[in-house]
Amino acid sequence: MDNREKRYLLNHKSEYKFYFLIFLFFLSIYSILQPGHIYNPDTAIRYQLTKDGIILHHHIYTYHSLDKIGRDTIKRKNRYYTKWLIGQSVLMVPLYYMGKLMGKSREDETEEFLCSFLSAIFTSLTCLLIFIFGIHLKFSPKISFLLSLIYGFSTFAAIMARGSYDIVETSFFILLSIFYIFLYSKHLKKKFIIFSGISYGLAVNIRYTPFIILPLFLMFLFMIRKNRTEFLRDSILFILILLPFFAYVLYYNKIAFGSIFRTGYTDKFNANFFWGLYGLLFSPRHGLIFFAPISILSLWAFPKFFRRLRTLSLLFFFVILFYIFLHAKFEPWDSGFQFGPRFLLPILPLLIIPIGFVFKRMKRYIIILSALGFFLILPAFLINHMRYWYWLD
Repeated sequence: MDNREKRYLLNHKSEYKFYFLIFLFFLSIYSILQPGHIYNPDTAIRYQLTKDGIILHHHIYTYHSLDKIGRDTIKRKNRYYTKWLIGQSVLMVPLYYMGKLMGKSREDETEEFLCSFLSAIFTSLTCLLIFIFGIHLKFSPKISFLLSLIYGFSTFAAIMARGSYDIVETSFFILLSIFYIFLYSKHLKKKFIIFSGISYGLAVNIRYTPFIILPLFLMFLFMIRKNRTEFLRDSILFILILLPFFAYVLYYNKIAFGSIFRTGYTDKFNANFFWGLYGLLFSPRHGLIFFAPISILSLWAFPKFFRRLRTLSLLFFFVILFYIFLHAKFEPWDSGFQFGPRFLLPILPLLIIPIGFVFKRMKRYIIILSALGFFLILPAFLINHMRYWYWLD
């Protein structure tokens, strides 16, 4: 090994150490403020599936109801399935086993304690990914890190880090898939299509909604590959990677709900579109403008983003549009008890990252809106919002 190769390896080792330190920075702060248990009832059911189904019986179902009300489990042939996909339950498995290795505890308290950190871990990973994305967009390390800080502590992402919602993991894998397909547009290496497909497939196995943005990935491949043959090859490779993930979703639908085209959700897309749109963007309890005020600056950032990277900016823009329009029609657009527009979490990094293009020019506004966002979300970040809403009732 010559000196040049040694320097290359040392630089990469120090780079990975720096990435790990960024991840630890966010995780340590989130960990201090974690409740230490799973208080979100939906995630509590998914945790029970991890514990009583996957760990105990090595199945994706249990032999007893997972919730007292019976609203969120489906009984078929004396087996109980959750109405959700099992992605988050699978992601809890390593944390559950870590809890078991730490020793026995009363009623598996250690296992639940560690599993409650899942959202904090994935929010920290998302912050790190925003930093790495910024570096690849040729932002300075300082600006990239500040974008991560803004996302992590000046938006409702900080609230989601405490709530154990599966939308947190979904958001990370969607952003990771976009990041890898962007790397493919730069380097044209097939491995990035494979990584992008795997990341997108994992997102789909956690929640159904990422299905809607599949055409946008194909659109992106079409824009970067002028030759029709090359576009077809890339698209076929991307879809082939997704086939096992899609097949498993259809399989779960069949065994749990009786049809590959049926899901466990009874909610419908029949809400008033304009009322839902107003609620998602401007309502005091769930409005994006209140729980991520920095997102306003994306209106000024996107034109410059478009001039620099047209294809990537269009992918960002249409993913944002698809998510907002879809959930504006969704009957429970308010997404339940928590503060902030939970269903819009996957598009939040896509609103934050482009601000890096106008960071120096709009520095004063960024500081003001970031500080405003921090103080607006701070009360919701510090309390158990489930207890708050039960107290109101």
